[in-house]
Amino acid sequence: MSSTGATGNFIKTLYRGAPLVLVLMTACVMAAKTYLKYATPMYESTTRIKLADAREGVPNANLYKDFDVFATSTKIGAEVELLKSEVLIEKALNLIPADTVIYRVGEIHTKELYKESPIEVHASMLGEKMLDKHIALTLTQQRDVVITTPDGDHYNGKIGTPIKGKNFVVTVALNAQLLKERPNMDVDDNYEFVIHSRRKLIAEIIAGLDVTSADKDIPILRVSYKCADAKKSADVVNAIANVYIRDHVEERTKSADTTEQFLTEQLQDYGNRLNNSEDDIQQYRDRNNIVNITQETETDLRKIADLKKQLASVQMNLIAIDTLSQYMRRNRGNFVNIAPNFEAFTDLLSTEIVKKVKLLQAEKRDLLLLYTPENPKVAVVDKKINDLANYLEESIGNTQTNLRIKYNDLKRTIAEAEQSFEGLPGKEKHMTVLERNFGMNEQIYKFIREKRTEAQIAKAAAISFHRIISRGEVPESPVSPNSKLIVVFSGFLGLMFGVILVIVIHSLKARVDNEQNIYRNSDTPLEKSVPMLKNAKASREFFDKWLLELEIRNKLPKGTTLCITSMNDGDGKDFVADALMKAAADAGKKAVMVLMDGKMEEFANEDYETTSPLIASYRWQIPSEWDRIAAGWRAEYDLVIIRNFSLQRSNASILPMAKSNLNMMVLDTRRTAMAAIGEADEMRDRLQLPGFQYVLNRAGYVPGPIDRVMIIIKKIRRAFSK
Repeated sequence: MSSTGATGNFIKTLYRGAPLVLVLMTACVMAAKTYLKYATPMYESTTRIKLADAREGVPNANLYKDFDVFATSTKIGAEVELLKSEVLIEKALNLIPADTVIYRVGEIHTKELYKESPIEVHASMLGEKMLDKHIALTLTQQRDVVITTPDGDHYNGKIGTPIKGKNFVVTVALNAQLLKERPNMDVDDNYEFVIHSRRKLIAEIIAGLDVTSADKDIPILRVSYKCADAKKSADVVNAIANVYIRDHVEERTKSADTTEQFLTEQLQDYGNRLNNSEDDIQQYRDRNNIVNITQETETDLRKIADLKKQLASVQMNLIAIDTLSQYMRRNRGNFVNIAPNFEAFTDLLSTEIVKKVKLLQAEKRDLLLLYTPENPKVAVVDKKINDLANYLEESIGNTQTNLRIKYNDLKRTIAEAEQSFEGLPGKEKHMTVLERNFGMNEQIYKFIREKRTEAQIAKAAAISFHRIISRGEVPESPVSPNSKLIVVFSGFLGLMFGVILVIVIHSLKARVDNEQNIYRNSDTPLEKSVPMLKNAKASREFFDKWLLELEIRNKLPKGTTLCITSMNDGDGKDFVADALMKAAADAGKKAVMVLMDGKMEEFANEDYETTSPLIASYRWQIPSEWDRIAAGWRAEYDLVIIRNFSLQRSNASILPMAKSNLNMMVLDTRRTAMAAIGEADEMRDRLQLPGFQYVLNRAGYVPGPIDRVMIIIKKIRRAFSK
């Protein structure tokens, strides 16, 4: 309940202060519109650049992969810093007319003309003191030119004629092309021009430049420039984008050219080294009779292996023939009866001799069957056997000699063949070093030739894989100041300041706005809340009902003295007292009203049945005298209503309050301060006032804006009438 009441009171407070809030809102909006009228609008143009990505698109094609020789992967952050660099900005300034800035000077506003200037200013021999200074220029109808320096020096001249100053020579000419397109353009006016130093101009461009990337992983850059001229903003971003692309091509071409020169020198150097390596190998082969070490070594090894196999075979045959020769010599006289092993002596002739010997032995046996051993036939056979045995023995000896000669010859041949392997590791090592040097020089030579070819392709291909995907357009509307936002925000600020001011004023005034303020700040009962009664009928009905309620509650017995008081004049005590008096008359009561303001009048009205005298008693300040007179009133009348002084007007007001049966302190929601409640309670406790109660006048009354205006007008009229 309390929160609902607080909210309602707050809304009522704002409603009362609505005129002040509206005035502040209107003032803020008007101030904002005035500011927008004279503020310099700022225009912004934007271009977007897509950076080359080696992982996709055209740069990923095999033909273009090696165009950027020895280049690392593109980093977006580095490209952002490059676009904001002074070197690139200085190159871009060569494409736009930004060194000389001309302004048209008005009474309040100064506007940069850029390409819309009807005049052109050409300065030479300009001293450093004149750079970055605003120099006034006035052009008259007679085409006279007046130049005023920042030091206050004046120089006069004619249009198209050089004007010499202390530190400069300036020529002012008409912009014939623009005047041809716009013949009605005003030329005679006040101007200012500034000759910017290159450093200052670069700093101004960088200050208005904004370079951002769409995302750290998306190679797209957004280049924006904000300035006071729409065309200039578009020209600057387009110039920067073009210079960036051109600089990329130039740097890449320059890099490729430098790389090509370096690779050509290195190619010649390594070509000489490769030739020297070939000569070293040739000379070493000639000195050492080397054709192919690997093949020659393999051939010699196979040859030695074959010789060793032959040597082993000859050695085995030689051993076998030696054994046979020894066996033959031991049994020389008994050749017929021996059985030699001819395994190692297997030639056809020996085999035939042995066969013949065996045949002769068989023949001898046959002859011995017929003849004696001394028989010539037997002797002839023995002689043949001996001849064959001698021949065979001689043959074995010759064979033995031949085998020994062959054996020795094979050993000598093997020894000579093995001599060719002496120093072979050293030759192989030296040959390996020579071939390694040759191979390394050959590889480097091939690599350099490939890279030189790539550099030549990159040099010949004057293209850039960075692309301008959207160019800066001339903006149609400024980005700042944002008129709608500023007006809305100003209105909002006016609203906030108005609300705060209303709350502050309400807090400083601290009026008794409603019943809750009385309940929170006092224990004195609230007898009645009198609303704002618009007409006499509503007033009559309300007070008749109130008087009836007082009768029902036995608040008004016969002879009751009712004192109606307020803290200040105008709080409503007169209205309440008069209305209760009329209600008492309507109820048929015999009542009297005592006026404490000194007016001697009769309360007479045809609407009332009785006529009651009105008694001026403001001079009665003696309590005993008051008691005597008041006793007579109580005896004669049913109800005595005292319309007392206001407490702030006279100290005599406390006497009728102390001598009355019932006291009503009238508080007004629009006029009575909150401090009055505390003062009234303190007076009640100090004087022990009987039947002390509050009456809240104009309860719930919240005047509208029109009512507030009318009240203010009435106050002004009263002030002037006095």
